[in-house]
Amino acid sequence: MQQFFRWIKDIVFPPICLGCRRRVVAAAESDVELLCGQCCLEILDLATPRCGKCGFPAPHENNFEDRREQSPFKFSGVSTRRTPINEQRSNSDTIYADCLECRQYEFSFEKTTCLGGYQGRLKELLLQAKGASGQATGFALGQLLGAQLDASQFSRVVTVPMHWRRRLIRHHSTVETLARGVVQQTKIPLDLTITKAIRPTEKQGTLSLAQRRKNMRRAFQIRKPSLIQDQHLLLVDDVMTTGATLDELARNLRKSGAASVEVAVVCRAGWNVN
Repeated sequence: MQQFFRWIKDIVFPPICLGCRRRVVAAAESDVELLCGQCCLEILDLATPRCGKCGFPAPHENNFEDRREQSPFKFSGVSTRRTPINEQRSNSDTIYADCLECRQYEFSFEKTTCLGGYQGRLKELLLQAKGASGQATGFALGQLLGAQLDASQFSRVVTVPMHWRRRLIRHHSTVETLARGVVQQTKIPLDLTITKAIRPTEKQGTLSLAQRRKNMRRAFQIRKPSLIQDQHLLLVDDVMTTGATLDELARNLRKSGAASVEVAVVCRAGWNVN
């Protein structure tokens, strides 16, 4: 019956792809709402070998994770196989042994999942999601991100929080919208009360690596440590550049009792700060 009503709705109000503005037709069961299969294929960068821990593009392909066989996402009836999560974790040392980012800084999170780099169609859609009317785009990107995850590995989804002053200006949190899309796809419980931004911070884009880490120091508070004891958390954000924000928050979550923290971001950007 639910499928019937959805069919009627699609006839009366045909869904339009947010990426290419063409009508979305014959969506597969695991497809993302409001993003057609072709646009999903364009923005999903599964071929680039990346460090399994921080998601940074690999300088040496044979030492890093090729994610093409890990995505469970389906396009036109074709499904790719996900590597068993225990196999991924047991190989984590070889995945990021040569990563320049991980050599420079020991991150407090265990793994990073991203859709791709901060470029092209994916960048355009993320900027669209950050706009005043971008909630639908953000939700769709969250769904696509959620489709790359093994939901059985996580107890709870948490987010990088927005300080109340910034929320007054932005009116909505893009990260929270992304997280809701992830949750819709994975059915992992979402808790927006765990993390809190307790002081305003400078914009990270203008700061050096050292300044970014200093800027994030003591910027967050874990409000309900009892809810995350021995839990495996998925930490959601929109973009990861140096990892300073996510690392600080993951460190606090681990310190407050979380068994593990993995990161999921739409874009894993490079950086060229000193």
